[in-house]
Amino acid sequence: MELMTLGVNKFTEDDVKAAARPDGLLHKPSHGSSRLRPDPALRQAVTILGTTAKLDAESLVALIVAKQENAKFIAERMWFRFVSGSSAPPPSIAGSFASRDIPSLVSALVYSSAWTSPLTPW
Repeated sequence: MELMTLGVNKFTEDDVKAAARPDGLLHKPSHGSSRLRPDPALRQAVTILGTTAKLDAESLVALIVAKQENAKFIAERMWFRFVSGSSAPPPSIAGSFASRDIPSLVSALVYSSAWTSPLTPW
């Protein structure tokens, strides 16, 4: 959640623990491997990011991606990687990804006024 979807300090350790439960990830340290083990006992309601529900992997991802923090995080990461690593994106950039439409976000990045601003010397 920190690196790919929400960013730093947008979730708790309890959210992470609860997110591990829906699909029953089984880890066998002695074998050094992990595998998914569907387990009906793990299919209980969990509370993640303030929402309590019975979740599977798909509904967990949908819950995380639906958060406003996700749109802001993805837009900021795209700005940082493709436009500017030193300036904050304008608020309109996060808004361009509100519907989770990648082409809209890319278009907002490409047509940003940042491209016509004077460059800062290295």
